[in-house]
Amino acid sequence: MAYLKKKGHPPDKFGNPKRGGVKNKPRQYLYLTLDQVEKILHEIEKDAENKNIKRDHCAIYLSYFFGLRIGECAILERKHFRFIQDGQVFIPTLKQRDCDEKGQKTIPERSPPYVESFVVNYVTNYLQNSIKPEENWLFTTAPRKHISTMTLFNVFTTYCLRAGLAKYYSWHSLRHGRAVYIYENFTDQVMVKDMLRHSDLDSSKIYINLSPGKIAQMREKLESIHPNIRAPGA
Repeated sequence: MAYLKKKGHPPDKFGNPKRGGVKNKPRQYLYLTLDQVEKILHEIEKDAENKNIKRDHCAIYLSYFFGLRIGECAILERKHFRFIQDGQVFIPTLKQRDCDEKGQKTIPERSPPYVESFVVNYVTNYLQNSIKPEENWLFTTAPRKHISTMTLFNVFTTYCLRAGLAKYYSWHSLRHGRAVYIYENFTDQVMVKDMLRHSDLDSSKIYINLSPGKIAQMREKLESIHPNIRAPGA
């Protein structure tokens, strides 16, 4: 199975974007909707030539529902799901990983407050049936070696294009899409902050957007409640 390679610079080892890539990215491509994510997952499911269907499917799936950066997804370990019974999962942020590697003071743990029960069941099934009991990393390319951000980058590109989605989308569109989904359904900035594991609301506000469909609903509602006020002379 040969993955397509996307033009532009891949992220560094911590998932931070490097300079380069597609310029003048249209705003509507900042995030993926749940329907679009499902299309990408469907393309993975039906790819008979891919020997890593379960791995690739799970990587995209978890990155959306847990709002993961690409670097966080690449280094997911079995031990991060020790709280899965309660629907809470400790997933270290990139800054936490960086501090641990440098031997610096550890940043306090922050976990998503809640994930849907079907996501919990999905992860449980993957851990039990799709990776070996002695395996530590969730996603690997070789025995005892975690997947690289470059490989994830190319997995996303391959199936995103097969799903007929524009080239402007990036892995971070999954994280951004989850934030939009949470905000549209709960209109709660604090919940977005907790879901993305931000330390303050200012960081989360960047992710708060409304989809075109939601804007259309709001416009329709405004039209329906607008008082019948005519302009002078009308």
